[in-house]
Amino acid sequence: MPERRYILVVVETAHIQSYIFASNRLKENVGASYLVAAATGEWALETLDTMKLHTNLTDNADTPFNDRQIEDGLLDVEVLYSGGGNIVLLFAESGFAATEFGESALPETALSRQFIRHLSRRVQQDAPGLKLTFAAAPFEWQQSLSAAVGTLLQTMKQQRSLQPALRGDGGLGVQIMDSSTSLPTITMERDPDGRWQPYSAETVAKRTAAEAANRLLGKTLALDQTEYRFALELDDLGRSVDDTSYIAVVHADGNGLGLLIQELQDRFPAKKNLEYIQYMRQFSEQVKQVARLAQGEMIKLLLESIEVDDGERYLKPVSGKAEPIKLKRREGKMIFPIRPLVSGGDDVTFVCDGRIALDLTALFLRAFEKYSTSILKKPLTACAGIAIVKTHYPFARAYALADDLAGNAKQARYALGSDQAPSAFDWHITAGGLYGDLDSMREREYHVEDGSLTLRPVFVADHPALRSWSLMQRMITEFQVRWQDHRNKAEGLREALRKGAVETAVYKIRYLTASRKTWSKGLPPYLPEIAGFNDNGWLEGYCGYYDALELMDKYIPLQSSESIRS
Repeated sequence: MPERRYILVVVETAHIQSYIFASNRLKENVGASYLVAAATGEWALETLDTMKLHTNLTDNADTPFNDRQIEDGLLDVEVLYSGGGNIVLLFAESGFAATEFGESALPETALSRQFIRHLSRRVQQDAPGLKLTFAAAPFEWQQSLSAAVGTLLQTMKQQRSLQPALRGDGGLGVQIMDSSTSLPTITMERDPDGRWQPYSAETVAKRTAAEAANRLLGKTLALDQTEYRFALELDDLGRSVDDTSYIAVVHADGNGLGLLIQELQDRFPAKKNLEYIQYMRQFSEQVKQVARLAQGEMIKLLLESIEVDDGERYLKPVSGKAEPIKLKRREGKMIFPIRPLVSGGDDVTFVCDGRIALDLTALFLRAFEKYSTSILKKPLTACAGIAIVKTHYPFARAYALADDLAGNAKQARYALGSDQAPSAFDWHITAGGLYGDLDSMREREYHVEDGSLTLRPVFVADHPALRSWSLMQRMITEFQVRWQDHRNKAEGLREALRKGAVETAVYKIRYLTASRKTWSKGLPPYLPEIAGFNDNGWLEGYCGYYDALELMDKYIPLQSSESIRS
């Protein structure tokens, strides 16, 4: 009788970004995100149940795993952990000799191969267009489980880099193509404006999943107990018209978690495999909890910022003269001005009205640090990128920009040279197309003879003080309060800043009040004071005013800024 042996299997979804952000229809993005999470979560576990395998799973969502272990000989498969867009399983195999397992294929009789086949079929049927990536390897208990998982994850990473972003089969020339996927249409449906739209099988699956996604998110973030619901249309996010018609795609990513996982190989050698399993299960669930609670802080802030005026609900700024955001109503419920799209542990993406994105991002990053310290007992940080774009700007390109901006924030944080460096975020505003990479755009649009017009990225803590979000927030609010009725002077100051420090000093003398001390009502505005900067707003090749001027009409303060007297 062949001996009982083990096969380690890792499953991930491939090309997630292109699948989720293929469309500018929020309903499809929402549904796609739900399907991605289901593929390596709910559906994977249901597949094990359908195969009638003995597992370590329970029916209790709060305690999903029982105490049974596969090495005791009572389980067919043990789910080691699930989170961050992947699931790791250990199958107990029998019925074939060890020599039958090759490096490139699983034996036909293997439970692990049957699981992969069943799950793949489920994904093909219920989530057309979504691709899964699998990796499997034999495992012996004398090996280090943490090292084996690390090797498989690295193998998966290499596979993803070589795997093309495959799309479905095209149709004949006489067929109508779905505008989101460029795939053949299988049905026609009316959009919210009553116009007929062609939808492919992939799009239908995403749209069908959207309502379930909204219900799950509402329950997870406790919005289902209120009079609000999450948006399924970008136009419902509270946008206004003209200059304020912007949405923001925000992507946040934890710092150093990959290195933390790699270090586990030394921390958990072969003799500590059971401890490794328990640690990863707990760690995976705790990271999810940290991200969920941090998102809950954003929900709480928004709820506290909503005011009722003449039966209508508005998101009003706590200071300044920015226009409030009027919330829309659909099907008897008010539409909330934010919609989380991806929440894979430390990887979070959400979309919102562009004017509230900066405060929400800063709040999320602070909350992420706070809850990681209290739950994980170690302060984790994160970095974020914010792409502020017109509502109908290509969603995939907006996400790619947000991802690049998050990477830029990470580089700025690492440049501080300390593991204790605070979370950081970067943003970019575009009304049209993007030309070149982020570095090229910054060089072209924000670099002048005297240096950089921008202080971005900024840090959520007050160190370094000259690139902190609190300083930026104060500058924006100062300009909104003092300069709102002096638009020509604000535009003139921007032009002077682009010409450098000398021209800025000349502009200040000619057109502005010298300082706060000499200002009174009726006089032109004065330049806000920035400790450490020169009187003209420049310091060591960086300008302290340009970012704030650019955000005057594209920022609504939701958190208390430094007190500004009228």
